[in-house]
Amino acid sequence: MTCLWTASSVPGICWSACPPAGVHALPDLARLVLALRVSVPHALILVSGNIVAEAEDSIRLIHADAMSSSYEGARTALETLWERLSDASTDPA
Repeated sequence: MTCLWTASSVPGICWSACPPAGVHALPDLARLVLALRVSVPHALILVSGNIVAEAEDSIRLIHADAMSSSYEGARTALETLWERLSDASTDPA
């Protein structure tokens, strides 16, 4: 599943692997994150789910803005990223 949304001037992309992603999905995830960093450098990236539980050290290397293997952790991280977006959109600089 892939979806695209925009909040203020920063787009967001959601990608979900089916069946649940694990280490096998790491190369695709790395390519996606690299493509986003090049084409939409201000996008905030959250990686969550089973892939984080299985490959946390490798995911750190792709420099996502946040990551979590649990639902609650992902929800908290998403709220933090959303606050960063809100702060950036109200900053006059």
